[in-house]
Amino acid sequence: MILIANLFQYPSGNLIPHFSCADIAGTVAPSVTLTLCQLIAESIPPSDERLEKLVFEAEAGLYTPADPDLADWEVNEKFVWLVPPMARPGHIAISNEYSGDLAVSEGAEPQQFTYAQFRAALKHWREFLALVARDGKESWVGRRYETEFSE
Repeated sequence: MILIANLFQYPSGNLIPHFSCADIAGTVAPSVTLTLCQLIAESIPPSDERLEKLVFEAEAGLYTPADPDLADWEVNEKFVWLVPPMARPGHIAISNEYSGDLAVSEGAEPQQFTYAQFRAALKHWREFLALVARDGKESWVGRRYETEFSE
């Protein structure tokens, strides 16, 4: 698998950052793209730092949910659970309620990602945004920032 960060250009010319995951052949992996990648891309700073802190606390065994019946984090209908029963030990669980196949409200199981996978994806996205800020959006038109990602 490959994490891909790039700029999507609208017909109007506007450029927006885009984050996805694909297999080696280039086929998009919706289970990763629509959950982990979108969660990270939509957790705009400083929200990404708060999410990162919650994941760190869960990994260290220091996190106790305020209400165990609710998700521990949410952004734009991406729900995150950090502790069992929704998250397996050592994992964070993510659903996308806009996507029926990935929506817990539709009976789907949330996607499970290890803490290391979360950190790798977050690092990749932050590096890409830093490069775009340094080089300018125009220099990234048609380019992709890629790294290997293991499921």
